[in-house]
This record gives sequence, C-alpha cells and structure tokens, in this order.
Amino acid sequence: MIRPPIPRLKQSSGAFDLPSIMTGVIVVGILAAGVLAAIFGVIPYAQNNGAKQDLSSIRTAEGVAKAKDNRFMDH
Repeated sequence: MIRPPIPRLKQSSGAFDLPSIMTGVIVVGILAAGVLAAIFGVIPYAQNNGAKQDLSSIRTAEGVAKAKDNRFMDH
C-alpha cells in the first residue's frame, strides 16, 4: 500500500519560525519570574505572622499558668 505524500504548507506564514518561538519563550519566562517574585515576596510575611501567632499562644499559655497556680512556670 502506497501512502499519499504528507501535505506541505503552501504559505510559510502559517509555520512557526524561530523569532516567534523565542518571543513566546521570553514572554513565558517573564510571567514565571513575576509569579515567583510574588510567591517569594509573601513567604517572609507569612513566616513573620506565624511567629507572632506563636508568641501570642505562648503569652496566653503563660497567663493561664499564672492564673492557675498564681505563679509563672519555672524554666
């Protein structure tokens, strides 16, 4: 069985050329950099808030211990 030849593009305007592929890669890289900058910018803020909540929990626990035993816990 003989296969028919693969049809070729009649116009080169329908094909992807190197400059358009490079432009796409550059645009995707810029978008990825923006997303990563946003993510890594939020991480220290979240860690700071987590540390503040931990300290608040410790203060609450110390207050409960003082109210219960009328003294702070020994370390």
